[in-house]
Amino acid sequence: MGLVGPALRGGVRLSCWPGEGPAPVNDVRGRDLVEFGEGYSSGCDLDSLRQQVNRLSGAEWAGWPHAYGKARDTPGHLVALLDGEEEAQVAATYHFRSAIVHQSTLWLSSPDAFGWLIRVLRARRVPDAVLAQCLGALDEAADLLADIVPGASVPPLSPAARQWLDRFADAPDIDEDEEGADYELVWEEFLDSDEQEELYQWVLIRTAALRPAVAELVEELAERAPVEVDEVRKAWFTTSCRSRPVPVGAPFAPITSVRLGGGVDRGGQARHRGRSGTTALPRKWIRRVDVPMAASCRPYP
Repeated sequence: MGLVGPALRGGVRLSCWPGEGPAPVNDVRGRDLVEFGEGYSSGCDLDSLRQQVNRLSGAEWAGWPHAYGKARDTPGHLVALLDGEEEAQVAATYHFRSAIVHQSTLWLSSPDAFGWLIRVLRARRVPDAVLAQCLGALDEAADLLADIVPGASVPPLSPAARQWLDRFADAPDIDEDEEGADYELVWEEFLDSDEQEELYQWVLIRTAALRPAVAELVEELAERAPVEVDEVRKAWFTTSCRSRPVPVGAPFAPITSVRLGGGVDRGGQARHRGRSGTTALPRKWIRRVDVPMAASCRPYP
């Protein structure tokens, strides 16, 4: 399960970074885990990017969850955005808007998936309607990032937290088990673990580390999609100005206080069907509340 850029099963490096790239952050199972941000601001030629994206099915992060199971299908959608017909590209936008970010919820695979999406959008001119939807996904992905200060370092994971990434990757995918029982069991145990908050913060900080890459992307696209670019800028580069409903709490926040049907639900699962399939989601990820708006929107200093 690797994290960013170069870390893949079998030691295949997928980086466009100059030199050796960022230093490893953590290495629990003997594989490079690299720091986020810098690599996705660096450009690379289209042919090189195409080769890398075509090999992403072996990336460790592709074994981590998105909203409908493992992110094994995400590389195929990136390929579609690079070289596919417009119908396939439209399907890819739905994937990013429903599976990679789902009702403002970020998932373990989300930072890497969005990092690669940014690379693709900088390298390939997609149809305007497809671009608008991709930028909409980036806009929504920032809903929970307002409290992450710019430049925050991605923290190294504890061995116990790293083991949860391994468990998610090693569990049968929901498509491999008609009932999805094994995959749901991993989620149920994870939501009751001490490491869920650690991984939640890790996901948010890794996503926020994409800000430099997002800044370069929107600068390049400002004339093509001014309305969508303005929304992305507000989402990623102001302290708080979000009025859209977001999930209760945080993706992996403790759920002991989530009240459903007049009672407290401490780990219940709900079946949820979406465009990409059916999976078991924590109920708190489906129920939504309005988050009060800040008194004003302020840019980050």
